[in-house]
Amino acid sequence: MYDLVEVEKLEEKYLNKFYHFLKYIEDELLYSFKSGKNIEDDWKDFWGGENKGISSFSAGFERVIYNYFNSNAIRGEVNSSPVASDLFFETKDAFIHIDIKTVQTRNIGDISTSIFIGLNQNSYRAELKNSKEESFNPPRFYEPAIPTIYNKNRENRKISLSYFLTILYDDISLEILNINLLSMPNGILEKHYKHKPLKAGKIKTEARFNFKKVSKFELLKNQPNRVKVIYFNENMQEEHKKKLKFFETI
Repeated sequence: MYDLVEVEKLEEKYLNKFYHFLKYIEDELLYSFKSGKNIEDDWKDFWGGENKGISSFSAGFERVIYNYFNSNAIRGEVNSSPVASDLFFETKDAFIHIDIKTVQTRNIGDISTSIFIGLNQNSYRAELKNSKEESFNPPRFYEPAIPTIYNKNRENRKISLSYFLTILYDDISLEILNINLLSMPNGILEKHYKHKPLKAGKIKTEARFNFKKVSKFELLKNQPNRVKVIYFNENMQEEHKKKLKFFETI
């Protein structure tokens, strides 16, 4: 089995790998994100954004990210499990889930201090608290769909790691304003972090990753950040900067 420090060391290891990779291709990423805008006249009449019920432009950004990860990011085998994040692969010492969260500036609050997480994107089981950090009555528990450890009772067991890439873009210009990489604690770490990584969602079975509350690897020396800022557009509107203060100070 894994002890708590070992879990955090693995989480930090891959967070750093992904961060350095994304920083290395930062220029290419931003250029690829603009590629859809370059042919806007050929698709804008069929898009219409949310007003026409057509999927948001985020699908294009996600396509770009997954392409880079699948072709260049890290040595690993893609896994076909239907219960997993959109990007799910196995390395020599872990099973890794990566999910991309794209948000328009009109909904900037959705990524400023916490993000929605799917049951198949994390392994953190814990009690949910209300906005006042008090227990619900009756108590409410969040039950994720993926395990803390895969093949738990076999020799080839490996830990499950969860990461989220958040992308904020302008509603009108489609300009990228902010890109962040977040490491969510594995469920084994509930012994240390308790309920802090989770924030109650709109319905009983939903939760948000409250990354501002657990922004450090608290069990590691010098407590390195669990949150990495890949890109921060210093020229964005001041009202947006104020809402992204947490990221700007990292």
